[in-house]
Amino acid sequence: MMKSSKVQEFKSLSLAALLMAVVTFIACSSDDDSVEQKGIVAGKTYFMTVDATKAGFEDADNHASTRVLTESSEGLNAEWATTEHVYVSYDNKWFTGSLTPNANAATAKLNGAISIEISIPENPKLNLQYPRQEWSYTGQVGTLADISAKYNYATAATNITIDGDNVDAASSVTFTNQQAIVKFILKNGADPVNPTSLRISASGLKSGKSTMDDIVITPSETTNEIYCALRGITGNLILTATTAEGIYTYRKTAVSFSHGQYYVITVPMKVKAYPITLPEVTPHYVGSVVGSDGNVYAKASDVPTGNTAVAMIAYVSGTGHGIAFALADEGKITLGTAQTTATGKAFVSGGSWRVPTQSDWNNIIANCHSYNALNSKLSAAGGSPLDDQRDYWAKHDSSDGGYSVSKSDNGISFKDAIDPYDINYFRAILAF
Repeated sequence: MMKSSKVQEFKSLSLAALLMAVVTFIACSSDDDSVEQKGIVAGKTYFMTVDATKAGFEDADNHASTRVLTESSEGLNAEWATTEHVYVSYDNKWFTGSLTPNANAATAKLNGAISIEISIPENPKLNLQYPRQEWSYTGQVGTLADISAKYNYATAATNITIDGDNVDAASSVTFTNQQAIVKFILKNGADPVNPTSLRISASGLKSGKSTMDDIVITPSETTNEIYCALRGITGNLILTATTAEGIYTYRKTAVSFSHGQYYVITVPMKVKAYPITLPEVTPHYVGSVVGSDGNVYAKASDVPTGNTAVAMIAYVSGTGHGIAFALADEGKITLGTAQTTATGKAFVSGGSWRVPTQSDWNNIIANCHSYNALNSKLSAAGGSPLDDQRDYWAKHDSSDGGYSVSKSDNGISFKDAIDPYDINYFRAILAF
């Protein structure tokens, strides 16, 4: 009997231990699930909600706070529309799906189903952006409706809490505008200037979130009032309006447009006379084409029969001297061959061909505002853009040596070319 009792006791203890292990396992599993739910699970669909205020624009003249983009006597009014979409990202990776406002008002609740193909740790900060994921200011047509639909970028960030399938913002958010909106009223004296295209070239001007290039507005209607979404302008500004009657230009130094502000600017434009000779060129003629006859034209196709387009004006100093960049590369050659090639190019009255120096390259890029903007101007003039995968020649400013010139971000970089047998691509300049 005693032996049977001990066996029974052992069985009871074993059962108790097993039950304890099961309870412990369940508890640990529950804790693990709880930890997992603190973050975003890859591939899982969540319903996100956030209270959001749309970014308004402050009138640059009277500094009155304003709230969609419709014009009023106070500036621009900004409200949500229930047809708009707000996109969500984490660490530069976009969620599938979007959020939509529940009201046509300045403040609304944004709701939507979202998912992402990566796991995100607990307590993440998510980024919100509208009106679209792609960030580009190219393709504008000069209207407020177009800007509101495609170019009125605004962003916000929020921490979130997760409750099962629901994602809630930790607090309400106010979006911040990422560009200025400018209304240019183009005039020549008292007469309106109605462009078929308006090229905007400026220091710091962004064609995307960070890329720099000229922006060309192609108006959707005949008007001299052109609305533009402009990001990053910090210096010289050139406007070139192409019209049925001719080409008009405007140039101003030290321009700055603050993001989140709305500007209304009457622009006194001057007609550009063509053709003119190289000694008559002013900074307004940057982007124009030099013909083999020594005259300057609006573009390559305007050069008269019997002559050829040879270069594009890329830099003009305050004293009227400048640089015109050849419209095509000469091939991949040594520096010595490049110098021989330059001096052997056909004579152009008023200028002389040579290898660009380091200072020449710097002046060209600074005046055109970026490598991309230089290429944009070359293409518009009817030339071939530089190949950003190629290295080009530059001479030392004060010695016989040279540099390899390559694209670097929005500008250029230089590397000493020590060996006389080094080869780079070459594009000549016409100094005048």
